[in-house]
Amino acid sequence: MNLDQAFLKLKPRPFYRDFDRRFPLSSEIAKLLCLMRRERHSTRRLLLSGWWNLCFPAGLNQSVAKFSRGTEAANNGRSKGAEMKMQRRLQTVLAFMMMAGALCAQETRRIITNPSPNPADDTKSNSSQVPEAYALTGHFDRIVIIRLKNGANLLAGMNRVVKEQHIENGVILSAIGSLRGWEVHQVSNRHLPTQDTIESNPTQPCDLVSMNGYIINGRIHAHMTLATPDRVIAGHVEAGNEVYTYAIVTVGVMNGTNLARIDDKTYR
Repeated sequence: MNLDQAFLKLKPRPFYRDFDRRFPLSSEIAKLLCLMRRERHSTRRLLLSGWWNLCFPAGLNQSVAKFSRGTEAANNGRSKGAEMKMQRRLQTVLAFMMMAGALCAQETRRIITNPSPNPADDTKSNSSQVPEAYALTGHFDRIVIIRLKNGANLLAGMNRVVKEQHIENGVILSAIGSLRGWEVHQVSNRHLPTQDTIESNPTQPCDLVSMNGYIINGRIHAHMTLATPDRVIAGHVEAGNEVYTYAIVTVGVMNGTNLARIDDKTYR
């Protein structure tokens, strides 16, 4: 018997079913707690009144009052003070659980395989014709500073300015700012074809600490480092990054230097 089937035996009221539709993650926690406790119906009442009062105080007085009217009968003489104490404790626990669950639910991770345009290149041996290390020389034609405002898509905005400024080749020197949500990927295997782990959280704000990379034939290949109060996030810049306060990216333009193969993994 799964959690939903077991919970149906409690015959939840229509109000709870509406709660379940609006907040599926929170309702799973609610169901589990209801099944774990002996006073199932009382717990469900406290769960709903506590959660809705905490997060949605307006417009729900009638629904909460309906649960409250059944309090005395359900408690069979339990004192009002003990009831209130229990409710406060449960509200606190649920608030932390549901806020943590909501935040964790926003972050996703998926792995994709990224083969070469010609899959046969992923199985070929390294060529002695390609040096292990080589140097490219050049100079900056000019420095371009890109600024993106609140709500802008970081990568899309950078691509737009690169085209407007006719930047074919260049070096991304630095970046600062903040994001409302982020998306990056990191390489996650050791043998070709490469596998990328794409991580994203569209609702987690963070500082944009740094960015570096290259513009190669008009294509941006950038990596960035982000920071939250709890962790540091780093990886290849993906499409799902929304600017918060602003983002400032500095690019050294090197249109006279051929960077065509510097990030070509088949050139080995």
